[in-house]
Amino acid sequence: MKRKLSAKEYTYVASMLFGLFFGAGNLIFPVHLGQMAGSNVWLAILGLLITGVGLPLLGVAALGISRSAGLFDLSSKVSRPYAMFFTCALYLTIGPFFAIPRCATTSFTVGLEQVLPQDGNTTIYLLLFSVAFFAAALFFALRPGKILTWVGKILTPCFLVFLAILVVVVLATPGVSVAEVTPLGGYADQPFFTGFLEGYNTMDALASLAFGIIVVQVIRDLGVEEPSAVAGSTVRAGIFSCLFMALIYIAVTLAGTQSRGVLEASENGGTALAQIAQHYLGKAGLLVLAATVTLACLKTAVGLITSCAETFVGMFPKGLSYRNWVFVFTGISFLLANVGLTAIITYAVPVLMFLYPLAITLILLALLGHFFDHDRAVYAWVTGLTLVAAFYDLLRTLPDHLRAVLHVNGLVDTVGKALPFATIGLGWFSDSTDVSATGMQVSAKGDLEIRAERGGENIAVSQPSADMKHFGGEDVKELQRQLRTTYYYSGTIDGIFGAHTEDALRKFQLNLGLPSDGIAGAYTYAAIQNLHHSWVGKAAIHEIVHLGFARAADVLEQNALCLFGTEEFARSVASRMSNLSLATNPQSKILSADSLLVAPDESMLLVHIVLPEEEAVQKVPRVSYEDEATLPLRLEQAIVAARKATSRRIAIELPGRVWEDAGEGRSAQHFAITLLDALCTALSQSERSA
Repeated sequence: MKRKLSAKEYTYVASMLFGLFFGAGNLIFPVHLGQMAGSNVWLAILGLLITGVGLPLLGVAALGISRSAGLFDLSSKVSRPYAMFFTCALYLTIGPFFAIPRCATTSFTVGLEQVLPQDGNTTIYLLLFSVAFFAAALFFALRPGKILTWVGKILTPCFLVFLAILVVVVLATPGVSVAEVTPLGGYADQPFFTGFLEGYNTMDALASLAFGIIVVQVIRDLGVEEPSAVAGSTVRAGIFSCLFMALIYIAVTLAGTQSRGVLEASENGGTALAQIAQHYLGKAGLLVLAATVTLACLKTAVGLITSCAETFVGMFPKGLSYRNWVFVFTGISFLLANVGLTAIITYAVPVLMFLYPLAITLILLALLGHFFDHDRAVYAWVTGLTLVAAFYDLLRTLPDHLRAVLHVNGLVDTVGKALPFATIGLGWFSDSTDVSATGMQVSAKGDLEIRAERGGENIAVSQPSADMKHFGGEDVKELQRQLRTTYYYSGTIDGIFGAHTEDALRKFQLNLGLPSDGIAGAYTYAAIQNLHHSWVGKAAIHEIVHLGFARAADVLEQNALCLFGTEEFARSVASRMSNLSLATNPQSKILSADSLLVAPDESMLLVHIVLPEEEAVQKVPRVSYEDEATLPLRLEQAIVAARKATSRRIAIELPGRVWEDAGEGRSAQHFAITLLDALCTALSQSERSA
């Protein structure tokens, strides 16, 4: 197994990532920024580089360092409903609703339209061009395994050749010195913040959360499979790609500024590019521009369609196949592309003003999470406050006629006066920063204590104070000792009810079918005490000896269990467990629901194999697979609790559909072997305890 990529492979992966990032907006917005910023261009470039280069790099790094399986996995740190909402909203925005149609429309408007006859048939020309453009995008997107070849080795180098011709000619023959160009618009007073917000239009920070999964998969395809090595390779490839992108941004922006000596500032970057190309290169310049923009947009469209399709397949496994999602997204993009570039940009701006703050805070929380132990409360508070300000930005940037129809002008004016930095589009910054800093401070000092009760008597009751004071005590130490005895807590006995203690308590509650609220109430404390007395003095975790299902013929025959799953992968694991048990002992009573000829009777213990995204059933013990060493003990506790309950049922939560990057088949077999082994051990132990 490889530990890292070769220099040549890094070059290819970085080239692919650059090619996926650098599309239509990366050309038209920087050149327009250059024309408008004038002598303030360097401050404007700095702002642009933060949102147009720095944030995309951090987005790729966040996915790599956090080892998240994608955007949904990363945003689930806030909550699963929010993850579903944000993932769908982001992918649809950078996908079929805005970015993909903009790729086709921009490449036509800026490139090909300039060399076509101006005979009033522009709509027909756009339609024909869209057919050809999306046919090519469809061809590449249906072959995702070849994306490194198509984008990294073919389209990107061709694009760079065409772009270099245009930029070098402009910079070699400047029309005016940068210092002599008068800044226009917002660049006259606030060049940095105006450039910062201009970077939103590139959509690259959003795209980084989408393209990260492609980069990870390509690195694995190149032979690097160990998670930490994949994370490191992802970050290094992102650094190389973004540095290259920053150099091109600077060159294109300066080309726009220097063109002001011979051209007036244009109304948009597309027009500016066309005028620059024609002025410096004549008719040939328009052809170079058409080829440059078309290639830039095509390779970005391919990456977006691929990412969107792969993500929706993962989010909706019972829905459409990858191939069908590709057709759906390509078709929607084709229809919207023919609405026109102006309409797309007009309605994209408010959506970007809403999504960008949410993406920025999520990226920063993922990167800084170790300072506050990735506490879900910090994620939720920061995201909640950011949502309010982001929604204000959405309303503020709506087209005038929509704001009038919705009657929100008064609300926008009122909130704008009360919210710091709202007038410059950064209203989300203040509150989200304050909460993040508070979360880090609380984590550094120790989290809040819980209310722990025993027999109705308050053991240690502490409420959060205004200054988030450090809490701790002997009662929390006692709780930690008892959770450690029952194999849920492995941290330091420090008397601080922090994230690790709360996580251990919640897992204990879930394992026994209690409300997983993280509060050590009377029922929870009684359950801990009972298990404490049962397990105190037992061997340490690393000394646990599994029974082994191959030597468990009696256990398989004496215990009636019905294994079932709701999701297809979970059913596969249940079926494999049943096959293994029957292969070990043909008289086995541990069977899958699919193999039963009749409905399970009341004597059978129901074992529900579930995936993380499936909701917990109230009062049903739910055992997490995550720690194989303690799995038999936790299964035993759950089985004992279930046999005393009215509903004889437990749930076993798999960590996902993949085990250590193996395929689904190998993963299902591994989970089946491990779970059956652990179940046999747990059943054997529970019989002895009884």
